[in-house]
Amino acid sequence: MPPAELSPESTAIVLATLQAALPPGLYAAMSNTPNGDPAFVVVSLTNQGRVDTQGLEFGVQATLPGSLNLDLGYTFFDYEVREQAPEDPLVPNAPKHRLTTGLTYSGAALEAGFRLQWVDGFFWRSGLYAGEVPSYTVADLSSAYTIDPRWRVGLDIANVFDNKHFQMFGGSVLGRRALLHVTWNF
Repeated sequence: MPPAELSPESTAIVLATLQAALPPGLYAAMSNTPNGDPAFVVVSLTNQGRVDTQGLEFGVQATLPGSLNLDLGYTFFDYEVREQAPEDPLVPNAPKHRLTTGLTYSGAALEAGFRLQWVDGFFWRSGLYAGEVPSYTVADLSSAYTIDPRWRVGLDIANVFDNKHFQMFGGSVLGRRALLHVTWNF
């Protein structure tokens, strides 16, 4: 806000100019100190309090006939807030449940894999961004072929079914992504 010594007319001109020139978030952070000097409210992405967390991670991998490997994983996460500032509620920014599975083939020249991940919905809070991250399922494919001892080519496709989702509130919406890679050993 403008200094307290300005007339109401001058204050209105300064505020209109600042509102037109500044991004809305920065304009909203304007304030005054107790003595009337201009100041910006400090927005911190830290929080404080006391939280007890507990969880479990479980994974198993099995070698199957035909050069196949199967893996399964489960993650459980829970928390209890013991103390927090009421104006800055604490959340873990993590899902309570996550399941993963994958099947990989490893032959002499060809490697190929399929991974599936399910993530439980959870609440996200970081700075100005706060909201629900809906549960999502993502499937990934990977492959690589060794042409000879010096050359290898591969294709990895993340989110092969193009399941539009976001992994943090305020983050990018993620879709399918493909990466072709060529390796040359010299």
